[in-house]
Amino acid sequence: MNTLEIYRPVNIEFDVTPDGALPEILGFFENPEKMSEFLKNITVINSGITVNRHMDNYEKKELREEYNDILENILPHQEVVLAQATQEANSAKKKEKDCQEMVNAALTQTRSLAIEVKRGLKEIRLDELFTFKIPFKGKYYIYTWIDKKLKLCKIREMMDSEKTEIWSVMNKNEEFFTTSQVASKDVKEEISVEEFFSEEIIVSNSIETATDNPDNGQVKSQKGKKK
Repeated sequence: MNTLEIYRPVNIEFDVTPDGALPEILGFFENPEKMSEFLKNITVINSGITVNRHMDNYEKKELREEYNDILENILPHQEVVLAQATQEANSAKKKEKDCQEMVNAALTQTRSLAIEVKRGLKEIRLDELFTFKIPFKGKYYIYTWIDKKLKLCKIREMMDSEKTEIWSVMNKNEEFFTTSQVASKDVKEEISVEEFFSEEIIVSNSIETATDNPDNGQVKSQKGKKK
């Protein structure tokens, strides 16, 4: 398990189901500067969040080996000790209780690992500097820049109070995505920002960002520095 704590698959696949409103990948960018140039066209909100990603075969294999080791080596030994302790229950009640707790702990750990493998998901903490919430049609489409791609990782419904506060921002984003026809593009290889958008798009001189207010769920707009 220690090696898996720092392990990162070659390809990150997030546990998110696109709803068709925006594409899964907004583009390919060699560095943060190029990504920032792209983000000038829309209003985004920096957001460091924890989301789920799919495990790869290596992670599943490692977890299976761990719980198989418990089943084959640890649990049988504890069950033998438990049986002996049960026979001596009249003179060793405390020992029986301790052994039962060890068996239960082993079973709980095994079940937990098996469920984790079956679920096949693992949380990944995303960097706030490269993760953005895009307000669009009453939802937040959350993208993160990873593996040189600005990639959709989560979709969240807005609260009514948020919709009222950033109505103009959603209109701006909807106008951008409609005009540029981004939602209809299927990005399969690296292309430039200029090729990705239609020539009619006007590039802004600054990036608007917003931060969540945890007290009332409202969103405040502010000018952000280019990443």
